[in-house]
Amino acid sequence: MRTVKLSKKIDAPRQVIWDILADFGNVSDWNTGVNESHSTSDAANGVGATRHCDLGPGGALEETIRDWEPNERMAISIDAATKAPIKGGLGTFLLTGDEAGPTEVALNFEYTPKGGPIGNLFGRVLDKQFTKGFRGYFTDLDSTATQRSTA
Repeated sequence: MRTVKLSKKIDAPRQVIWDILADFGNVSDWNTGVNESHSTSDAANGVGATRHCDLGPGGALEETIRDWEPNERMAISIDAATKAPIKGGLGTFLLTGDEAGPTEVALNFEYTPKGGPIGNLFGRVLDKQFTKGFRGYFTDLDSTATQRSTA
């Protein structure tokens, strides 16, 4: 198992950021790395809620919320990944800071590469790719949260 950790301070109230993350099935509305997304469960959010995300080109993820503490923590598992070099993963988001902002958003992403020991040899390359992708995710989250908090 490999781990990628990132964090970003966002100049927005914690509730604004939580509301964006909690709109689980609609991540494609603000995350430019997701072409389309939708809920695949009756629950829109909370533990057990699931979603499908279409990534480009032709990749897809099936995800489930595994941990849910409003305004503080959310853990999302990747249960299936099409055209992705991983078997699965778990991303845990932690939100800290003053309620009025700014808010520190930290991500701890643990994943298992496909391919067993050979896949692990490419771990550093995958870590760099995930880091780049999550930086884009944080940029989109920052932009959306800033826009919503000043609206």
